[in-house]
Amino acid sequence: MSERPDFVNAHLMLADENVEVARRIRALQPCPFRWVGVIGFYAAVHYLSAYFWERDQTVVNSHRHRNRLIGADPYLAGIRGNYERLYLFSLDARYEIRVEAKPHFVDSLIDVDLETVRQIVLSDLPG
Repeated sequence: MSERPDFVNAHLMLADENVEVARRIRALQPCPFRWVGVIGFYAAVHYLSAYFWERDQTVVNSHRHRNRLIGADPYLAGIRGNYERLYLFSLDARYEIRVEAKPHFVDSLIDVDLETVRQIVLSDLPG
């Protein structure tokens, strides 16, 4: 990772840290699954922040801004649905009192959606 600009490295480090925290929390009994999903979403945010900086030196300043950038980037077309599931779940988990975070669904958010975002972003970054 040391060959990348510091800004990119910092975001990748935070993303990887969030992934690790989500995995550790998943092992808790009982598991607060809603927060696993939220942490997974923020890992995706950091992966994408690294991507947009590396591609265009763009600092993403809001969820709305990030959503527009993802929608406009043909390379990211394959992850739009993955990111949207993470984003929408994180909104529900943070703001809806009665959201039910089913373990299987949250596992899919982390193991499929977040992992897809991670792989696409990392495959495009040099080094």
